[in-house]
Amino acid sequence: MDHRKFEMKVISACEVVNVRSTFDMKVYAVIQVAGKPATKRQTAVDREGGTNPKWNFSLTYWMLESQIRNNDGAKLEIYLYCERSLGDRLIGSASIPFNRIFNDANGKDATDIYWITKESVKMGKVTFWYKFGDVEKIVFREVPRRPGQNGSGTQVVIGAFRVAALSLRVATNVFGVDLPFDEVVNVLVDGFDLVGGDEG
Repeated sequence: MDHRKFEMKVISACEVVNVRSTFDMKVYAVIQVAGKPATKRQTAVDREGGTNPKWNFSLTYWMLESQIRNNDGAKLEIYLYCERSLGDRLIGSASIPFNRIFNDANGKDATDIYWITKESVKMGKVTFWYKFGDVEKIVFREVPRRPGQNGSGTQVVIGAFRVAALSLRVATNVFGVDLPFDEVVNVLVDGFDLVGGDEG
């Protein structure tokens, strides 16, 4: 299957509406592919920036080419929350079609700014950098179960890289987007995190 690596850095937000009557705003972002809960990633909480938080949070997804190219393909969702001791409050969100930002980038890396809204009210802006890689084949091959191993294994081949067998339990819980066994996988190739997010 044809996939592209999608790299993203959620840089900051600005002009965020203050949703607290007292105390300072402490804002974090949640990123996911729409309808794929296992792709959810969360930034650290910015405790100093107030209504202009910064994160520089990096993440990577492997996306099916059809999800990127089709008008009815996948959407990137970004949510902003305010941390509170009595329960975090949703500030607002943005839903961005992948084909839109793919076309905007035109084969290059790009930085975009999108409005965060709640019930059609503008609640702030979020800035992020992103890049789509070249098309690569990802192949899944069933491998025999080892003695004492729970569940069957699957070997993942990404381009020239071959990844050790993963249990289906691990693969189901953590792999990319719309892959054969329930969509989402976290693969380490030579120490490089192909799918997932971490601060950087």
